[in-house]
Amino acid sequence: MLCRATFFGYAYGLNLILGQMMNRCTYALSIFIAVLLTFLPRAHAQEPPFNDRYIAGSEAYRQGDFEAAEKNWRAAANYRHPQAAYNLALMYESGTGLSRDVKKAAYYHYIGAKAGSEEAAYRMGYLFAKHEVVREHWLDRIIAQVLTNAAKRGQPRAMLAYGLVFEAKANVILKNWRNDYAPAQLKGAWAGYMIAAEMCAKGAQLRAKSIQARLRTSRDMDIAEGLMARLRAEVLGSK
Repeated sequence: MLCRATFFGYAYGLNLILGQMMNRCTYALSIFIAVLLTFLPRAHAQEPPFNDRYIAGSEAYRQGDFEAAEKNWRAAANYRHPQAAYNLALMYESGTGLSRDVKKAAYYHYIGAKAGSEEAAYRMGYLFAKHEVVREHWLDRIIAQVLTNAAKRGQPRAMLAYGLVFEAKANVILKNWRNDYAPAQLKGAWAGYMIAAEMCAKGAQLRAKSIQARLRTSRDMDIAEGLMARLRAEVLGSK
């Protein structure tokens, strides 16, 4: 028993000594790291350059340097600058200083819409509704979700564009398949226009009346009103 107690006593003492040595090594290592970090060159945090690039692009555009405007606005748009993305989209849409490309215009309107531009949201929906080449490259449900999110931010023209998107899809279906019924997209268009009218979007009420005349049966109207109720709850909440 005595030998065993002596052995455990030595073991305990050795453990204390090793612990102290480890603490000293850790302390010395921390001092070394602190000194090393003091003399290393420090990286200075930089703010994203998107606003500077947007301003540079705007100045270049005013001076007629469209190449520089496009370059700077594209850089700013990549940082989700809403106005830069919208301006670049307009350049592609109109062909000002660039080759006209409605697909690229729709893409940069999409970027601008997601970044918060109401005009970009409307133009994105408008291009989708007007140009088949845009519809071929974009899913209507993706466009509709972006427009719905924009409407949630209080942008009535986004909801107007929502109606345009679904009306265009309905017209394609009626043209290519049959025209003796009201497809779901037509009901969605009516719901979008009605919500846009509630949000005081100019022209929405007239468009809603035009679509309502194409909803042939009471069942069509019941379905459309159900869609509108769900859309209202999503966009306007309890209003």
